[in-house]
Amino acid sequence: MGSKKVLDSEAVLHLAKLANLRLKKEEAEKFRYQLSDIFEFISQLQRINTDKVIPTFAVTHTSSKLRKDRTIKSLRREDALKNAPNKENNYFKTKKVFDEVPRLASRDAESSPLSRGAEIPPKSRNGGTKEDK
Repeated sequence: MGSKKVLDSEAVLHLAKLANLRLKKEEAEKFRYQLSDIFEFISQLQRINTDKVIPTFAVTHTSSKLRKDRTIKSLRREDALKNAPNKENNYFKTKKVFDEVPRLASRDAESSPLSRGAEIPPKSRNGGTKEDK
């Protein structure tokens, strides 16, 4: 066997970017050896002949016991909202989850109002938007 290939820092930084991770150059230097070891191990696993191995889908050898789907009576909206710390128009009110509207993945994304940061108008009770009135 020849010498083991080691990733360079640029490759590690590229992988980090693809994984949406922020790495400093010092961290990339540290991880280049660890990732190289992981890739070498994966390479060894890929060389194993598994032609005669029966695929295993569950290692516990138990079957899944699922109940039958059925509708049941649920809480009334008023009861569900009764102890809510924050509510508005018969809905739970929570903190904002996203800071910005995600970009659309279409050809017309640049011309879309959403791509320019416009907000989607909230729905009113009758299904229209507040702007429709």
